Amino acid sequence: HARFEKCRGLAFAGNTMGAGRDDGGKGEWSPRFCLVLEDLADSVISGNAMHEACMEKPVLDFGGHGENFVLGDNVGGVFRPPA
Repeated sequence: HARFEKCRGLAFAGNTMGAGRDDGGKGEWSPRFCLVLEDLADSVISGNAMHEACMEKPVLDFGGHGENFVLGDNVGGVFRPPA
């Protein structure tokens, strides 16, 4: 849903995310991750709802964050498509 790299002064809060597929509902389910993060500073990512919103895990965090980075209270989990 969102990929943030080398951001400064970012506020990403209060979003709702969900898994889905394109191609008329016949494509692959996506996304693999709700949030992909790397090298953020003076930023906050919080209060995002990710109920059954990804295929692998809600947050993929590569780290390398600078000062004043807050990541918290983002809730949700993995979607398991029907067989």
